[in-house]
Amino acid sequence: MRTISTHILVAWLALPVGASADMVTLFPSKDNTLFEDATGSISNGAGDYLFVGRSFQPDNRRALLSFDVTAIPSGALVESASLTLHMSRTQTLTSAVSISAHRLHRAWGEGSSNAPSREEGAGAPAQTGDATWLHNFFNTSTWTTPGGDFDALASAMTSVGGLGFYAWSSPLLAQDVQDWIVRPDMNFGWLLLGDESEVPTAKRFDSRENPNLSFRPTLAISYTTVPEPATGAALLALLATARLRQRRADAFASLPRSGREESFLELRGDDPRATLGVFAR
Repeated sequence: MRTISTHILVAWLALPVGASADMVTLFPSKDNTLFEDATGSISNGAGDYLFVGRSFQPDNRRALLSFDVTAIPSGALVESASLTLHMSRTQTLTSAVSISAHRLHRAWGEGSSNAPSREEGAGAPAQTGDATWLHNFFNTSTWTTPGGDFDALASAMTSVGGLGFYAWSSPLLAQDVQDWIVRPDMNFGWLLLGDESEVPTAKRFDSRENPNLSFRPTLAISYTTVPEPATGAALLALLATARLRQRRADAFASLPRSGREESFLELRGDDPRATLGVFAR
């Protein structure tokens, strides 16, 4: 049985009657695709598309997205967050695949690389500052682990099938945004990870450079602006949830993939009291 964390409940109860509820929808400040490549020299920073999953070649693709949340007041409490992307091409016409969003641990870049073909699936030669499979910034800085440095615990997961819009939303995704509001220097965005166990599972999503504005990625954030007296309780809640997240991440990393998906589903609570969206079991 799930119960709400005591510190989270304290912060929720501490909200004054006059607290202001707001919502903002953001476009990415940058995005890119990591193309699996032994030389780490392929990217698509300025391309119209992002790619996730395993291609026919076969090699893997992972999408990166980052959003600037500094316009949200530092004392705000995030109630929900939803990441939405438009999937415009698929190599699996009949079956859906799970794609998870993982919090990134290092800064990365979006350079001027732009795949020449309409499909863009092969990427383009990486340019200065691009993120690649080996580099967080081409060609001056590398990831600790090829393919990106990210949290083993998925912040959100969704099943992607046919063409259309897909959303990633969960308490942990909202907590990522909350953390970035408090610590903007730790905001490195998310990595989208697909099914890399078989061929083909690749999905093409429209990027922030896509000419169709309505197809570009968005992040919708609902938050409450907290007056100064409630700030102390909010900070206590953030500290408690950060510790809880680390414990879950350690336990989650030891699970097989099937166990990770089951555990993730158990974390997806819809309790309306979960202002910060993190539960203790």
